[in-house]
This record gives sequence, structure tokens and C-alpha cells, in this order.
Amino acid sequence: MPHKLDSGQVSPEIQRILDIYAQINVSSHFDSDDPRKQKELLGEFVGRETFVGIGPDGQIQAVATYTTDMSPDYAWIEGLAVHPDHQGTKKHIGSTMVRNLVGIARLDERNAIELSAIPTAVPFWTKQGFKTTAVNPKSSNAMMRLEI
Repeated sequence: MPHKLDSGQVSPEIQRILDIYAQINVSSHFDSDDPRKQKELLGEFVGRETFVGIGPDGQIQAVATYTTDMSPDYAWIEGLAVHPDHQGTKKHIGSTMVRNLVGIARLDERNAIELSAIPTAVPFWTKQGFKTTAVNPKSSNAMMRLEI
């Protein structure tokens, strides 16, 4: 079940999420053990629903954040990260997370889901059915949308 995080909350589970973000290099120079960096990244989770994918060993394998605060018409995926050890596996953890978020967006009566994808993630999101609607010339991130 989703739960919202309070700023500054760093349990072992949250530390695992921070470690996943650090390992996939979500931000250059991100140190998951630096309290200032933890607070900065956790600030992005506050007020959003946070979903985690838990493996059979009880370890967090993926994390996604989702919000409906931006528009009454669409949901926004703020981030999706899969631990490097579980990327590209036949378990399809990332795809499963996306399918679950699509189902939640439907329950929230949204017509679409939007996100901003880093260039290396565009093929993944395209495979999930998202279409590029624009590209940010500064960051090269693709604005993507899935009609549901």
C-alpha cells in the first residue's frame, strides 16, 4: 500500500530507497549517506504517494512516486527507479510498477499519465506505451504522456 513520507524520515527501508537512487546515479554526486542530500531527495517524496516493489527476500527492489496534484486530468510520475541488480531481468519489476500506477490513475479517474524521462529511459517508457510530447532543450529530458 502507498504511504506518504515525512521530511527527514530515514528508516532502514528509506535508506534502501536512497541507496537505489545513488546506485542508478539519479543525481550526479548524490551520496545516500549524506544527511543534507537525503533531506533534499526525500523532499521530492513529501506530499506524493510513494510505492515500493519488495522482492521475496524482503528487500526494496524498486520505488516510484506518483501525484495527482498537477492536474485534474492527468497523473504525474515523479520518478521510477529499479535497483541495478533487478534492471533488465525477466521479472519485469519496472513494467509491473508502471502497470500498477496506470491502474491507480484509472481509479483516480485520470485520463492520462505524464512524466519527464531522462534520455536513457525513453526506450523503457516508449515500451510501456508512453509517447514523447516535447523535449527539453537544456536537459534533453523527454516529456512523455500515456493516454489511459
